[in-house]
Amino acid sequence: MLTSFVRPFLFAAFALVGLAGTPLPAAADDPPPPPPGHKGHRAPPEEAFTACANLAEEAACTVQLHDRSIEGTCKKAPDERLFCHPTHMPPPPPPEKSE
Repeated sequence: MLTSFVRPFLFAAFALVGLAGTPLPAAADDPPPPPPGHKGHRAPPEEAFTACANLAEEAACTVQLHDRSIEGTCKKAPDERLFCHPTHMPPPPPPEKSE
């Protein structure tokens, strides 16, 4: 018969063993993990696909993004659609001002 002194320690030991294989939950504001094979690049905007809709691969293209006109070349995306890949990557647009 276990004494009241030993029983809490055994309960704690079994609880720790049971939790050892359980992953910790992610924080609510953690981003979801990237898909397999993701290299940290974002997908081109839809405007880049539209710019190459009627062009051939390696054709010169121009895409209008925000207030800029960007020159590029039509390239294949992983899903085989053509998109206008900028010749010189422009800087990101400025952050929107919050009021």
